[in-house]
Formats: sequence, structure tokens, C-alpha cells
Amino acid sequence: MKLPKSPTLQFSVSGLRGLYPEDINPQNLLAFVTAFSETLPPGEVALARDNRPSGEILEALSIGILTALGRHVHVLGIVPTPSLKAYTRKKKLAGAIMISASHNPLPYNALKFIGPGGFFFNEEQNQAWLRTLEKKPSYARAPAIGKVRHVSLEEVADLHIEEILKALPCRLEGGMRLALDPVCATLRRLGPYFLEKLGYECVLINHEDKSDFPRAPEPSPHALAELAKITKKKDCVAGFGFDPDGDRLALASQEGVVLSEELTLPLVLRSALPKRPGAVVINLSTSWVSESVAQSFRRKVYRTKVGEAHVVRQMQEVKAAMGGEGNGGVIDPKVASYGRDALTAMAHILCLIQETKKTPYALSQEFPQLFMQKLSLKKETQGSMKKIISALEKAFPHFQKNQEDGLRLSHSSGVPWLHIRASNTEPIIRVIVEAQDERELKNILDFIQNIR
Repeated sequence: MKLPKSPTLQFSVSGLRGLYPEDINPQNLLAFVTAFSETLPPGEVALARDNRPSGEILEALSIGILTALGRHVHVLGIVPTPSLKAYTRKKKLAGAIMISASHNPLPYNALKFIGPGGFFFNEEQNQAWLRTLEKKPSYARAPAIGKVRHVSLEEVADLHIEEILKALPCRLEGGMRLALDPVCATLRRLGPYFLEKLGYECVLINHEDKSDFPRAPEPSPHALAELAKITKKKDCVAGFGFDPDGDRLALASQEGVVLSEELTLPLVLRSALPKRPGAVVINLSTSWVSESVAQSFRRKVYRTKVGEAHVVRQMQEVKAAMGGEGNGGVIDPKVASYGRDALTAMAHILCLIQETKKTPYALSQEFPQLFMQKLSLKKETQGSMKKIISALEKAFPHFQKNQEDGLRLSHSSGVPWLHIRASNTEPIIRVIVEAQDERELKNILDFIQNIR
């Protein structure tokens, strides 16, 4: 198959995402899913999705394709990506597909490919899938049609929850009032099920059964403004805001404040590291706050290319204690999901609140108070990217340079730093700058935006 060319269709290390039906439709889904099946070893597979309108039809078509290829399919329905990954690992399945475009707007959807062990495809598996796709997948008749098993939410939830509770540094005691904003998506039912099972009282917003998002899907401070109001009004200790596929977490606090998603990982590190040896792995775009917390426990910090698969691979290589990304994605290697997992992040933070008797906002004030801004620049040509990188290298000749994923420049003290790279999920150039004060931040951003 000749790969479709579209500015909105993005192929990444763990799969693909694009618009439905312009980029992902029944015709090319047949090739995408067949090539995925051919890349896997023999065995059963699983499917899950979020609540997007296109998810139901992509799920139904994928079931048909996989069973026609002779695969037995476990259908989990609307559940979080980390729950699907944990299920795949614990059930020893050959692989799985998560149908979700995560934080992308509603018209998008995606196929996230999961291999044996419940891990997202790595670069080698992704290249094998692409080679199979380009040479045209085989549509040979299977010896028998595969069977379908519909898995209950409770079975998936209990499996995932058991894994999380075993990994925590404390025994959660419940008793607190908490607010949840699952953006009407994969944690709409599983989030309250988890907390209420442990004895917490839940105040819910944006939890209706619907096929769209009542707020922006990315759990940014602006998107979680309503959660912050409810958290304060209902006297909740904390509020937890999720993205649609349940792998990212951001927090609101009793004071009515929304914390940056960059503070989720540092809070979890503070919870886990005192009782767990090992290094910490983060990506090149993650706030220096995470690095400073790891250093306070005398832990070595490794940085990788952006993308969960890259972080996980490095974590496996160094036998890391914890890892994650600054977008609110926390990775605990002791949980079977072994990837970004919002429920695991929430549970660790509840341990920290229980231990310290402090709100998330009060805890965040103990971290270095830095300023960060993220920009999206139009990806016009490869030449424009090279031009920006060249100008930055000349402007900051004494900064440490990392070119593993675009360009990252950092002061020897760690801050300020900047990272510029082509997005894996959208046709844009991403720019992140972090500094010790707002004036320094503004000066760097102004310089980047004025490069011609």
C-alpha cells in the first residue's frame, strides 16, 4: 500500500493518527489493521476506544478485520489506554489496539499499536509494521474465523486497580472528598469506581455518557477552570482532571487553583522515590522541576526523545524507579500498564496528601518556582525548522546542546532551557521554554518568534 499523504495524518513510533474519515477510513483501516496483525506473533488481541463519534465504527471494523484474520479478540469497550495495556500484559495477549486520538480535537482519531507485554510499539516494531504496509499486507484466508469476547468494565478495572495498589508506597485510607473531571471519556466510570471502592467521596463533573468532549480535551489549566471552582466550592482536598484516553493527569487544589500538568510528575516522584531505589527517566521537554526533585533524592536523571515508547525503553535499560513526561504522564514500572497512567499518578498523589496532610497547591509551593511557556509554530517547510535551529545555536553558544530530538539548549545550571522539535501528532513545530523569571522567558520567546 502506498502511504497516504496528508498534513493531518501523522505516523509516530506507536501508530498513527489523523482525521476521520479523510485520513482514517474503512478502506485504509483494512490495510492498517491487517499489517498490524501480521507484525504480531500468534495469539489473541484486545481492542479498546475512547468516546469519539468515530470510535464505535472503527472498533466494529477492526473487530471484523481481526476475526477474519483468525484472531480471537477481547473487546474492552470504552476504557483508558493504561487499563488496556495492563490487561494485555496480565492476560499475555499478542497485542492490542487503542482507538483514541488522546488530546487531539474531536474530529481526529488514532490507532495506538500495543505489542506483547502490553508495551506500545517501539521503533523496530513500528518499522516492521510500515514495511508490511508498504509491501501490501496479505489477505490470505484464515483457517478459522476468530471469536469475540466482550470484557466487563469491572474485570478490566479490578485488574488495573490491583496492580496500582501493589505498587504504592502507602495503604490508601480513603475518607477524603475529591473532585473528578474525566471529560466524559474513558475514566467516566472507571475513575469513580476506583475511588469509591477505596472509600473516597467523589464530586463529579463532565461525566455524562456522550460522544463528544464538554471542554478542551487536553487537561490544561484553562480547560480545568470549572474543576478548580468545584474543588473549592465543594471543599474537596484535590481535583483530578484527565485527558480522553486516561494517560495524562492534571490537578486542581482546595484553594481553587489549577496546577500545571508539569507538576504532576514531580508530586509523584516525591511520593515514590523515598521508598524506591533507582534512576528517573524523563523526556527532553519535561520541566526542570522533575529533575530537581529527582536530584534532591540523589537520583540520576536520564532524558530521552519525546514519546512514551522512548521513555519506557530507557527505563527498562537502566531499571528506573520512575519515569514520565511533563504533559502529566507518569510511568510506574511496577504497574502492569508500564506506561503513562493517570490512575497510577492519582493514587501516588493521594499517598502524598495522606502522608503530609497538605493540599496539592501547598505541596507545589515547595518546588522551584519556574516559568514555562509552550508555543506551536506552523510547520511550513523543513527549511524553516533548520533556520530556527541555526539561529538558536548562534544566539546561545554557551548552552549545552542536545540534538537527539530536534534541538534542546540548556544553561549549565539547568535553567533556562528551550526545546524545539517537529510534533509527532500534529503538523506543527513545538517550542517549549522554561526560565527562572518571566522577563527571561519573554526575551527568549520573542527571539524565537522573530526569527525570519
